[in-house]
Amino acid sequence: MLNNIKTSKHKKLNLHPGPVEISENVSNALSLEPISHRSACFLDLYEHTIAKICEQTAMPEAYIVQGSGTLANDLVAGQIQQLQKEASF
Repeated sequence: MLNNIKTSKHKKLNLHPGPVEISENVSNALSLEPISHRSACFLDLYEHTIAKICEQTAMPEAYIVQGSGTLANDLVAGQIQQLQKEASF
């Protein structure tokens, strides 16, 4: 099947699910050198991002997880289930 996929020398093949066009901004961001998750720069960026999420959602806590939409749905379902348990006490 992959033999039937035609790409030019200048176009990269994206094997992520969906047909998803990648904007130039995203493509440029993905081409930057990665930041180590152990660096001070990453920690500053992470803390700033968590603070902005809390500010935007008016919530005291926020978490960033890496995964699929299925994982996100599972996390939401788990949170709802936990809130229902807490409300029944």
